[in-house]
Amino acid sequence: MQKEDLTFHLARVRSIHNKAAAGQTFKDLADQLKKLQSTLPRRRREPVSLPHLIEGGRNTLTQLQYLLRTDQLTEISDTQLELILTQLANEDPFIRFDKATMLFNDALANNILTKDQLHHSFNYLKRPEALLDHIEEPVNKAAVRRVASVTGLASLLYADRAGAFFITDDEVNALIDLVVVGLLWEHDNRGFVNRLGWVQLFGEYTILFGELCRRSKLVRGQKVLLMATYLVAYQQLNTPLIMGEADEGADFLIGMMNQHPVYRRYFMVFLRDWQERLQNKHPRDEHSWHKVFNYRRLMQSLLMSADLPEIVARQITNQPNENEQ
Repeated sequence: MQKEDLTFHLARVRSIHNKAAAGQTFKDLADQLKKLQSTLPRRRREPVSLPHLIEGGRNTLTQLQYLLRTDQLTEISDTQLELILTQLANEDPFIRFDKATMLFNDALANNILTKDQLHHSFNYLKRPEALLDHIEEPVNKAAVRRVASVTGLASLLYADRAGAFFITDDEVNALIDLVVVGLLWEHDNRGFVNRLGWVQLFGEYTILFGELCRRSKLVRGQKVLLMATYLVAYQQLNTPLIMGEADEGADFLIGMMNQHPVYRRYFMVFLRDWQERLQNKHPRDEHSWHKVFNYRRLMQSLLMSADLPEIVARQITNQPNENEQ
């Protein structure tokens, strides 16, 4: 990724972010995001290098897991933490999930990491060279590093919200800019991949967005921005989401719509436009059909929830709504 590209696009997102936070954009928010998305560059494939694990590192991870299981682990050294963070992006799913990810999550759950270590982990995972690694290229195994960052950041945001309190408001705002760019740029929506294991970037982004939207200090406009980004990214995908992503998306959207009426109103605005676009376009290629069936899967997942507001259910099923709230 070229640094100049990212700086330029982050500045554009920051402008949209500021307007959304100030309540200066609402109905036109999706169009602004689509315009931004259409200018994100694509480049030819480049070699991808993911971390390997030498025998000494494997032994360290195994020993740390043993100490955790036996309630003997009270601290993790900075060197050990660096090993864990690095191996979150290991190409081997056993190392990545059963070793590094489990250790990292258990360390968070047991309050083993210091505030400095938590903050270091946050900075490490939100680096553009991790969060956006090779994102502008055709589908490749760098998705492992990207999803590791997305998943780890969601866990750290939860830890912060649960009482660790190590992330500043300015850092959250900067992260919002990064993940808005990231999700709009992301085009690798594979679920389970042979030899790599689970990727499922779109589903993990949904969890990350949901965690951001649970932060009480975010104003409504910022949460509308995140909701709009999710919807635009989902709508524009031209490959199928078939491994549970629609269910996760429905959970996120319903949670938002039940937080405050403004999120319900935004979804209704977006949904009407989405329905009109689908009605006025007749699919003639594979990509267009994928967009139709992605839409149907999301709507079906929404309708299956007892928590979906009735007014939204009526809009999805094209029934008249007399009193829109």
